[in-house]
Amino acid sequence: MHADPNTVSNQERPGSTLSGWPMLLFTLLLKAGGITLIIRAIIQGDANQPFLLQLVAGLLMLLTSFISWGGFFSLQPNESRVLILFGAYKGTARRSGFHWVNPS
Repeated sequence: MHADPNTVSNQERPGSTLSGWPMLLFTLLLKAGGITLIIRAIIQGDANQPFLLQLVAGLLMLLTSFISWGGFFSLQPNESRVLILFGAYKGTARRSGFHWVNPS
């Protein structure tokens, strides 16, 4: 007997999240490092390769830290959050606390 391809299975899966506190520290360090590299590149003011490398690295670090902010969330007791990545269901977070997931 074959299953009907038009039926959809509604089954909840536990989602994987990271603790938000270490990721908050990492995101803040990433932001501070990016700002530091950009300031150092501007102060040096030379258009040589290390200047451009520092500037691009600093901008990429800042961009990554800004994107990372979208992954933080907190859950109170008896709350849940559906985790979706590019429109596909990846699981449900049910543990209360401060969490971080890959922002989509």
